[in-house]
Amino acid sequence: MEINELTLPNINEIKGFNGVAQLELFKRYGIQAKATDFARILGVTTENEFHYGCYFTSSISDSKEPLAISYDEKIMCYVACARYGGIRPQFKYSKNQLPKDLFESVKPYTDQVYLGTYGNYPQEVISLKDSQCLEERYQNQKLEEMPFNYIVDKATFKTYQYKDSKYVRAFTTWPTTDLILSNGVKVKRDMPIWIKVSPVRWLIDQNTQTAISEKILVSGVPYDRNMNAQLPFEKNWIYAYINRCLLRDLTKGDTNVKTYQK
Repeated sequence: MEINELTLPNINEIKGFNGVAQLELFKRYGIQAKATDFARILGVTTENEFHYGCYFTSSISDSKEPLAISYDEKIMCYVACARYGGIRPQFKYSKNQLPKDLFESVKPYTDQVYLGTYGNYPQEVISLKDSQCLEERYQNQKLEEMPFNYIVDKATFKTYQYKDSKYVRAFTTWPTTDLILSNGVKVKRDMPIWIKVSPVRWLIDQNTQTAISEKILVSGVPYDRNMNAQLPFEKNWIYAYINRCLLRDLTKGDTNVKTYQK
């Protein structure tokens, strides 16, 4: 199956507001989401201990401010042109049909919620030792550069392959002195960071045929170029970005179909 559209979850299905039933995956998994190292170096607002982050929703306030879920599960208002909200993509699928890779990896997570992997994306930093190895090979031009790049708003991240694994080389865009990544290394502004490209995990709500990424995948993208968000949601830059760039980066044209039986 081809994923034709990515979107973001809305406040009603996350929280169960305004007569809308809360999605089972949020009810049973919770509404907090951890941010990947890639999202963190790109500026997503997080707390350092468990790396829970803030992520944008498709909901917009009456004063045209994007609404987000904070790392402590509160609803926050953002300025639309701010770049420190996280992106946790979501898609709908036809009943009993899932993309091939996702279908083949599906397994029960909690009652009525399933977990599967689909697509690949830069997510977590590698160990300091491995980072030093890759950086040395990069400086000596001994890494194979792949033809596929990852795009985050106006930034492009080249992909390199080493021993059957793929990586991107990145620098933090956030002026921080206290960001500690999952490998225990404190980030410095001019320090190259090697992020491994790995399968993306999705939480699947079978009742509504909805899949959402388990983690916040990326940040550094404004909700819109203006101070205020646009109505409807689809008029905002973030919608264009997740469907023009992120969707391509995740799926790489995989259009296989398999039937998924409950």
